[in-house]
Amino acid sequence: LVRVADASVWPERASGMLLAEFGPVTGYCSAALVGPSTVVTAAHCIYDHTLGWANEITFMPGLNGQRTPPFGAWTFGAAQIVAGFVTEYRGSYADVVAYDLAVVTLQAPVGTWLGWYGFGDTVREGDAVRLRAFPADRPFGTMWHMTCPLSFEGMPAQFAGRDCTTAGGTSGGPMYIFFSEGDRRIILGTNIAGNDEMSISLTIDAEHFAW
Repeated sequence: LVRVADASVWPERASGMLLAEFGPVTGYCSAALVGPSTVVTAAHCIYDHTLGWANEITFMPGLNGQRTPPFGAWTFGAAQIVAGFVTEYRGSYADVVAYDLAVVTLQAPVGTWLGWYGFGDTVREGDAVRLRAFPADRPFGTMWHMTCPLSFEGMPAQFAGRDCTTAGGTSGGPMYIFFSEGDRRIILGTNIAGNDEMSISLTIDAEHFAW
């Protein structure tokens, strides 16, 4: 786990903290731009099975410990989650973990000048993937990254484990691979859970990719 040195440059500035207000309760997650105004994150970051939908969602790209977000704080215009995250819920997060994916559309096309990640559904065992996020066990609002090999051993379909440590706040963070040709970063999934021994990501399979 390494602190990002400069989040004002590409591609770090295309990642950011996502604040979600559920009435008097405010939580935060990680997220990343995948289009001019499109952000991908985890569904549980913007929808709670007890509280319902977040009434306010704000994305702060390139945040890295500053008191004032360096590229502004951008509010949402729309938000979608995979339907199964709601319809398949039977009282436990385990019922819906396979649907824990969300897309937030911002009111402004901030990615036009910040850039955005690509995304795809080709996930391979052993790929060296990177995770960029805002772990809650580090100073608030600071951006961190790590690189780990993907592993599907002992994991259900649609999930990938990595020997990376994660904490609250990393949910929704992009799991991506880097291609030097064309300087491309391709998101293969989003972080959804973890502990001090491993992190778990929901991979973007063909069904999620189509959605």
